[in-house]
Amino acid sequence: MVKVISKNGKQLMPTKRYGKVRRMLKEGKAVIVSKKPFTIRLLFDTTEIVQHATVGVDPGDTTGYAVALDNGKIVEKGEIRLRTDIKSLLAARKVLRRGRRNRNTRYRKAKFNNRRRYAGWLPPSIEQKARHIVNKINELVSYYPDYTLKVEINKFDMQKLINPDVSGVEYQQGSLYGYENAKQFLLIRENGKCQLCHKGYKENDGWHIHHIIPKADGGTNRPDNLALLHKSCHIKGHKTGILSPVAVKLRPLGQRYKAINF
Repeated sequence: MVKVISKNGKQLMPTKRYGKVRRMLKEGKAVIVSKKPFTIRLLFDTTEIVQHATVGVDPGDTTGYAVALDNGKIVEKGEIRLRTDIKSLLAARKVLRRGRRNRNTRYRKAKFNNRRRYAGWLPPSIEQKARHIVNKINELVSYYPDYTLKVEINKFDMQKLINPDVSGVEYQQGSLYGYENAKQFLLIRENGKCQLCHKGYKENDGWHIHHIIPKADGGTNRPDNLALLHKSCHIKGHKTGILSPVAVKLRPLGQRYKAINF
């Protein structure tokens, strides 16, 4: 989008007609005011009529946004893919700092007590996502002189989506309640059989908990996203492509994979 300013300094509607913008700049009918964001100022008189725009934002793991005019025309839409590597980067930085401190032989007073969390502190991974969304919103609304911002914010009770009658202490008794860990739950749910070859325990071949939708793609650790596989089946399954989320998303639990003899 190219921001446009009238001869009198009033902001007008942005444009995507890049060819016309180049011609006006070449013919001396406009000048460049800013390169980021790219903004031009017209050098001739023109009408200063602007349209009202609605900027809609739907936050989430992948944040969607759209800009619509009052006549229903969508002038811009897209997605904001948020970073998911902040936690791992901070962990790597922690290791490097700790090693640097251990190599430092001179005496230095401890700084642990100097670190304070300011009011409204957020974990760095969440703060980065929030800032990314806010920056994108500020960028969008800067192009439109007359706009209304709508941000969809919903709170979901995930437990009630599964069990509408849940209440009180039942919130602490999820799917894994009464089981030592997720592997024990899957062993009981699958009757001790691999979901890929449908065979029981193999000697010298342990169990592997497979995420059907990878965590990197927004998958969770919920039991309905986990599959119990032999380690060898897991490796061979990835090589053959039968562990693709597309291939199993419509199959019920316990029947996601056909029995395959490797």
